[in-house]
Amino acid sequence: MIDLAFLTEFTKGDKNKMVKYIKLYLELAPGILDMMKNDLSRKDWQNMAINAHSLKPQADFMGNKEMKLILEEIEEKVRTASPANLPDLYTDAKQSHEKAAVILREVLDDLSR
Repeated sequence: MIDLAFLTEFTKGDKNKMVKYIKLYLELAPGILDMMKNDLSRKDWQNMAINAHSLKPQADFMGNKEMKLILEEIEEKVRTASPANLPDLYTDAKQSHEKAAVILREVLDDLSR
């Protein structure tokens, strides 16, 4: 589910930098997902797309391809004015993040040894 090849290459394998970027993602992603949840409740589709767009590169950076694809689909649904399944896509994105976060926390533990 997680492929840290890009992060490893980007940081040139520097464990301290990898830890820094993983922690940053784990701190920021939940807040953006909360904003997306609020966008859903307000039916503010444009803002939801903006938030999905801002989270997409972070998911990609962490190697969470599944989440990146879901966020792209959210953007596409907003762009084509088809918001019907946005709640399901949001749930999928949140679940993907939560699964990835478990793995990333394990990676942090390993990198900290």
